[in-house]
Amino acid sequence: MAWSPLGSGMLNIVNDKVLIEIAQKYNRSVGHVILRWLTQRGIVALPKSSSELRMRNNIDVFDFILSPEDIAAINELDKHQGSVGAPGDGAPWEQIA
Repeated sequence: MAWSPLGSGMLNIVNDKVLIEIAQKYNRSVGHVILRWLTQRGIVALPKSSSELRMRNNIDVFDFILSPEDIAAINELDKHQGSVGAPGDGAPWEQIA
């Protein structure tokens, strides 16, 4: 399960050149590409947003499929910067490597 899979903006993944190129290829946003990548890997994504429009937009990832080459390119971006916890929930925010 991926909670806040876009990294709450802390990892700046929406500006990654590889993700931008893939997003342009599919005429999608980087967020769509990330959510689709997770979905194709069988990971349930729980994107966080305070905007109703973004929430509706975030679920619009089921009408395209990333190619195996694009999935491999995204897999190569892994920087092992996961985290456990949720900012603001009172629990410690712990980076995992």
